[in-house]
Amino acid sequence: MSTPQLPLALRFPADQRFAGFVGAAEAVAWLHAIATRSRRDWTFLSGPAGCGKTHLLLSTAATASGLARSSGTPPMTSMP
Repeated sequence: MSTPQLPLALRFPADQRFAGFVGAAEAVAWLHAIATRSRRDWTFLSGPAGCGKTHLLLSTAATASGLARSSGTPPMTSMP
């Protein structure tokens, strides 16, 4: 039996924004375009621990939320 994912009213840490991310300018631009819906691509982030994946994802979600857009992650069981 599968339990549906519950949406949570989370706040994004103020320091987790694109402006505070150093490096990977191309990734920042790509994710900002997704957050603002200039792009509508699926994106998969990967990298070693501490490289900034969480910061970038929180920045993307915060930007989308600030524009009254929603963001989410699919359950891993639904991925091919």
